[in-house]
Amino acid sequence: MTSNAGSLLLRECDQRLGLSRSVPEIVNDPHRPACVEHGTEQLVRQRLLAIAASYEGLNDHDQLHFDTVLRVGSQRLGPLASTTTLCRSEQQQDRSIATGLHKALFDQFVTHHKKPLKRLVLDFDATDIPVYGEQGQRFFHGYYDSYCFMPLYVFCGRHLLVSYLRHCGRMPPNTVGPSSPCW
Repeated sequence: MTSNAGSLLLRECDQRLGLSRSVPEIVNDPHRPACVEHGTEQLVRQRLLAIAASYEGLNDHDQLHFDTVLRVGSQRLGPLASTTTLCRSEQQQDRSIATGLHKALFDQFVTHHKKPLKRLVLDFDATDIPVYGEQGQRFFHGYYDSYCFMPLYVFCGRHLLVSYLRHCGRMPPNTVGPSSPCW
């Protein structure tokens, strides 16, 4: 019936943690709620569940628009938000929104512990995400021998504290090799 049944488990985790519920307080939505068909919380939940199911690109939502399991996971009876709706929502955000979302992740980490920890071990992890087009902030990485994004993740144990896509600038045309300003 579907290969994305894990979305339902993720929805339950999200409801228990309250991450999607905390986003509308942070995210910038200039529209009047009475005039909006897809609320911020539902857009965020739809996007998170799709990414977790390996649908990273916004263009995937043209096919996911009527996906039954994703609709149930997103708590939506009708069709999900379209690619253009999701794109407009994401394009309205700025660095202050990213900072607020990081704060929400950190607050989630703090509330998870009943008493203060005596010691924190932070794990900084950069992961390559290959790209196959002319996306902004891509760069050539010599070790992976490809163009990629290279976000930085900071974990404390199994808890994600921060994820940050570092700005790398643009590669000069016809450049070969790892001459990215990131490294």
